[in-house]
Amino acid sequence: TNSYSKFALAAQAAGITSSQTRGIFEATSKAIVATGISSDAGGRAFLALEQALSKGTLQAEEVKKQFAGNLPSGFTMFAQAAYRAGQTANASIGTFMKTMKKGTIDSKKTILELGKVMEENFGKAFEGASDNVERNINRMGNTWDIFLLKLAEFGLMDAVNTAVKGITAELQSLTLQLTEMIDTVEGRMIV
Repeated sequence: TNSYSKFALAAQAAGITSSQTRGIFEATSKAIVATGISSDAGGRAFLALEQALSKGTLQAEEVKKQFAGNLPSGFTMFAQAAYRAGQTANASIGTFMKTMKKGTIDSKKTILELGKVMEENFGKAFEGASDNVERNINRMGNTWDIFLLKLAEFGLMDAVNTAVKGITAELQSLTLQLTEMIDTVEGRMIV
């Protein structure tokens, strides 16, 4: 996936530091894993954060439909984050909705707090929910995105592209060999 790359670009444009970006991304990833939502739903949650950062203020479209519509407790967490960021008078959903309709909730301040809220809510649950194949593959994809972003920062993408092509060719060759072995074993079992 390239969720991290896109999110990192939006966060950087909004003036969020690399370490803050990584923290928000990791907290969101933990929330996704802990709740067991699909990687597609997780991608839509990240898209909501990207779009909110790009707009500068929170809008119901991103918060309600994309983020909270895909991540359980998303709306409540956003309301808590807006309050903690000093954007609303209290953490109630009603106050959050009214203030959001006015278009005055700063997305950068709120999303910075949202990362902390998600870490508090899902950090521990993530530990217990995170050890299965699908989640480990998603985690690997997220780590790969972070790795590519770092390589791009140092101008090393051409070297990585060459290495990835080689690795892909080797995996294809191994897959073919494995398939042939399985076919051979299955052929012997039938006889």
